[in-house]
Amino acid sequence: MLGGGGYGWATRRGTKLRPRAVELVRRSNPSLINPPHISIKMTSVIKPAPSHTLPKCCAIPPLTSTYEPKGSMVKIADLDCYSAGPVDSETVIVAIYDIFGILPNTQQGCDVLAETLKCRVVMPDWFKGNAVQMPITDMDAVYKFVYANLYPAHEAAFKTLIEQLKTDGAKKLGAYGFCWGSKILLQADAFFGGIALVHPSLLEDSDADNVKCPVALLPSKEETVEKCAGFWEKLEKKEFAAKNMYKRYDDVAHGFAAARSDWSEGKLEGERARDVYQTMSEWFKAVL
Repeated sequence: MLGGGGYGWATRRGTKLRPRAVELVRRSNPSLINPPHISIKMTSVIKPAPSHTLPKCCAIPPLTSTYEPKGSMVKIADLDCYSAGPVDSETVIVAIYDIFGILPNTQQGCDVLAETLKCRVVMPDWFKGNAVQMPITDMDAVYKFVYANLYPAHEAAFKTLIEQLKTDGAKKLGAYGFCWGSKILLQADAFFGGIALVHPSLLEDSDADNVKCPVALLPSKEETVEKCAGFWEKLEKKEFAAKNMYKRYDDVAHGFAAARSDWSEGKLEGERARDVYQTMSEWFKAVL
């Protein structure tokens, strides 16, 4: 990883991407509802270690956005999904939202990526309309919600979704996830040619042990270098390490590219959110 100035740093082992790919080889510078379909059987609430960013994730409400999505809601394998870009594209990117569900600003990100890559981007509604609502007054309920919605709760639906996308013509599959969504992807990575983790929550060093595809790690200032170090070190020992990419956004807070993203001109968060999607676009082009 090379030194220098700027809002963060980025590295990708092996080949270089084009200069527009945010200069990946140098420093360049990001009331709760429990779903009725889930039965939570817990005698006590499992809480993450203090190093996790989940509480901060829930402290700032989603941004009210006036963006009008260009895609549409469709049914794929019995899941309501936001779909952007050409439905007959052989390249499909699956977007995994954060705990606040499908919102205009996360749809805007799908639209940007679909337009940039000229591909289809699909964002499933895993919570079936029952995402976390603000204001949050009970963090124990949030922990229950998150741990009841880890990958095992959605594994069958995930497999069916991927099968349907392949039936519909998908030949290259990638995915990106925010916060909770990143944790999901670390167990669903076998379906994809590459996964991007944007300001990930609940990240553990051991999450890297069974990863089977290249990873783009895009943390905010709250997913500190120290928190990410062990995870990244393990990824760098994988046979696909040359395709991994790590870029930090140390001047913005957790959530800046998802439900809390403010795409307004002149906003730092908006500039960093656009940079995240440009970074992912260039990276997906390189690895898929």
